[in-house]
Amino acid sequence: MPYDYFIFDLDNCLIRYPNLTGFIDEVLKKTLKNYLKDIPKKFERNTLLKPGTDINEKLRKWGISEQNFFWMNYEQIEFQYRKHLAEAGNISLFKDVRFVLKSLKQSNKKLAIVSNSPQYIVDYFTKRFCLDSFFQESVGVDYSTNPNGAKPSPNGIRMVLNKMGYDQLNSKAIMIGDSIVDIIAAKKAEITACLVKRNRLYYYKRLNEWSYQPDMLVKTLHELISI
Repeated sequence: MPYDYFIFDLDNCLIRYPNLTGFIDEVLKKTLKNYLKDIPKKFERNTLLKPGTDINEKLRKWGISEQNFFWMNYEQIEFQYRKHLAEAGNISLFKDVRFVLKSLKQSNKKLAIVSNSPQYIVDYFTKRFCLDSFFQESVGVDYSTNPNGAKPSPNGIRMVLNKMGYDQLNSKAIMIGDSIVDIIAAKKAEITACLVKRNRLYYYKRLNEWSYQPDMLVKTLHELISI
């Protein structure tokens, strides 16, 4: 049975960042400076958004009691930083995206985005790159009200599939992402998990260490058309 529902991650799956890990850490440091005199070391900061971490409990251990305000501040800083990078041309659309989305749409496939970015950031970039017309649904994360709802939680995937009328008995769905959190979320949602590798050597070296393995590997999104 061919796939009827295609769910995409946004960051480094559809839009390219020069250094997403470094970008996130920079935003985190800027936010932490508003709350703490001594910023946790980098290895400690890296654990905050690691899959399985209770991020608000981690913030409490660091001495931040108002987690909701922290995440509101984080999202504001992140949005301004992303807009600056986009306007400078440092965030761009991968070359295969528009052709593949158009082809899938013309084949009457149902498309959605599930991202760990806040919803208004998802909306900003889909509009900026003229992608919003391809997607029936999109869901981001509200870190101030539901920080643990981010992938690897399957809730975002389940939400968009439910909104699109997904019938597990008569249809097939696939999640396409670039990281382990996408794969875990897809597995927990009981749909096909597809990892897009592009040219990242990291996946060739570390993939066999992942606790959840993708069902499918593709180098570019073009390969989705043939499945």
